[in-house]
This record gives sequence, C-alpha cells and structure tokens, in this order.
Amino acid sequence: MNADAKSVAIVFADISGSTKLYDLLGNDAAREIVAQTLNTISAVVGAHDGRVIKTIGDEIFATFPDADPAAAACCKMHASLDRINSQLRNGTVIHIRAGLHYGPVIFEARDAFGDAVNVAARMVAQAKADQIITTQNVVRRLSPAFLARPRHIDRIPVKGKRQEMNLYELVWDEEGITLMASGIFQTPPPSEAILRLKHNNSEVVMNKLNPLVLIGRDENCHVVVNNHFASRQHVRIELRRNKFFIVDQSTNGTFVRFVREKSFFLKREEVGITGHGQISLGSDFNEESADLISFVHEA
Repeated sequence: MNADAKSVAIVFADISGSTKLYDLLGNDAAREIVAQTLNTISAVVGAHDGRVIKTIGDEIFATFPDADPAAAACCKMHASLDRINSQLRNGTVIHIRAGLHYGPVIFEARDAFGDAVNVAARMVAQAKADQIITTQNVVRRLSPAFLARPRHIDRIPVKGKRQEMNLYELVWDEEGITLMASGIFQTPPPSEAILRLKHNNSEVVMNKLNPLVLIGRDENCHVVVNNHFASRQHVRIELRRNKFFIVDQSTNGTFVRFVREKSFFLKREEVGITGHGQISLGSDFNEESADLISFVHEA
C-alpha cells in the first residue's frame, strides 16, 4: 500500500435513467428533481459518517471509514427516494444505482484517487436501477448485522486485475419488506439455526454469530481444501433469515448430496441446506479425488 494511502469504503451512486427524465419533464423540472435527489443522497452520506468527494453530473462519489456505514448509507439512499417519488406525477419515478468497494485511496486536496476508486466505479457500472453492487473486499468486512444481505451474482474480468472478481448484490429492502408485511411478531421467533461443517479433523460451527463461511483452496478460507479441483474460494455458505444456503462461485462446480437422496451439481448456483449430507468441491462423490466435507443442520 502506498504510504500516503488510506483504506476506506468507496461508493458511487447515480440516478438511473436521468436522460429519460429530461425527455419526460423538460430541462428545468428535471434539473430540479436531479438536484433534489443528489442533495437527498448526499445528506444520507453525511448522516452515516461519510464524505462526499464530488458530484459528477447525476452521480456522487463518496468515501466512508468502513464497510458497515457505507452499506447502511447505500441502503438508506434507496429508501430515501420515497419522499421524492411521492411528489412526482405522470408515472415518473426516480431510481438510483450504487457501487461499493473497499481498498486503499490516496486523498489529494478535495479529490481521491487509486485502483480501489476505479473498482468502485466499475461496480456502479454493473448495477441496474434499484441495485447495490459490491465486492468481496466489502463482504469480508461486513459485521453480522449486514451479512444476510449480500448475494453472489457473478464473476467478471476487471481491467488491471489478473483474476476475475466476485460480484455481490446487497439487498437493501428485504428487512423493510419483511417488517411491513408482518407488522409485529405474532408468533414466537424460530429457534436458532446451527450448521456444523466437518472436514478431516476440523469442525466449523455456523450460527447467527458466524453467518458466513468460505470453503476453498485459499489458506484464508474458513475451511481449507487442498485439492487441485478446488478453486481458491470455491463456495460460500451463508445464513439468511435463519436458513443456510450454499453458493457455488467456482471453476469446476460443486457436488452436494443429502442423506438418502441423489447428489446434484451446482455451477454458479445456490441451494438451501437442510438435514445432513456431504459436499465435494469439483469432483463427483464416486471419484477418487473427492475430498468430502460433511454437514449437519440443527434447527
């Protein structure tokens, strides 16, 4: 890291379809709505300990001290549009999209530079309206309060990077929809879900305090599988709303089988984990190269 660089969370957020807005409303009305939207999301940045570096047309560039406040701000930005949209007519709706990354940034005067800034800009370019797209750097730094939100969606090549990068969507409205639909809890909450993963002589226990596990060849994974069929970060298992899901993000795919059921194959897909069974990275269960991970789901 450059001696003058500081690691921060970087966010780009822009108004999706602003050109259409000018066509529908005319220059003056559209300019006023764009300005109101940028002011609103800039206020959200400040409220979450962030700093707006600059505004570029219909886009803001901001930094935050860490992943949690940046993720919270991105979620709030989307929710903050309700008041603006309630004032619009003729079917006009404002949408934004956001990109989020974490890495070293060089601050000079009132601007910021660095490879991490370029990656964050690439993330917003990948986002669709109403989406937040982020990277593994961010997901790894999120606290348990946010780890139910990321969804692995793709791997893409990024200019200047030797390896493809994992892309994640941060689902910003899931909790709000759940709360609005349920109103108040009328039934007792479910018992805590626990997933036990065993590989060779080691065991990893997943629960609400440990909601994310990475499995693969990389020594930084929670479960390390030294097999040449395994990718460096082959699969992730995550806890979402008291349920466990296995998400393949590998080159060779993942085999999963439940007790008394046939095995099945995942390739850039996910499936819920219940009961107990086994996982094999890149090799079918009947192959000699299979290096098995067993799982037991306790509800």
